Amino acid sequence: MMTQAIKKIIVPELRKQGFKGSYPHFRRKQDTHQELLMFYITKYSASFYIETGVIPLTSYLNSEGDLIPPNKVTVFSLKGNERFTVGSDVVANHDGMYFMMKGLSSEEEHEQLAEEAFTYLKTSEPDWITRCSEWNKKLYESFDEDDA
Repeated sequence: MMTQAIKKIIVPELRKQGFKGSYPHFRRKQDTHQELLMFYITKYSASFYIETGVIPLTSYLNSEGDLIPPNKVTVFSLKGNERFTVGSDVVANHDGMYFMMKGLSSEEEHEQLAEEAFTYLKTSEPDWITRCSEWNKKLYESFDEDDA
């Protein structure tokens, strides 16, 4: 039911804002980069989260050394430090926002959760992905500092 709720509530809004792709992977081209977005429903914890990333308009070199065309890259293709879980900047443990489906039984409850999740995306704001990227960079820099 959650997949259907995301498709009904969030995907049409993403389309209005210029995102292309099909559930669970979406992309939007900008002048200087491409914004990526992915929905991930976990198998074992009855929750889902949303990850984003930014790539150049050209091909993407993944961690295995494969060059992936820009129209084939998904968030799943990105290296860990290039992915941002939506809500990481507002959740104390920096893991990001997990939207809990446990206990939801009706279509309406799933749709309400999809509406809540969409409020964290802020994809209509021009700098939304920049803020995600800046936060992600700071987070990974703090990991490097901890190792030093």
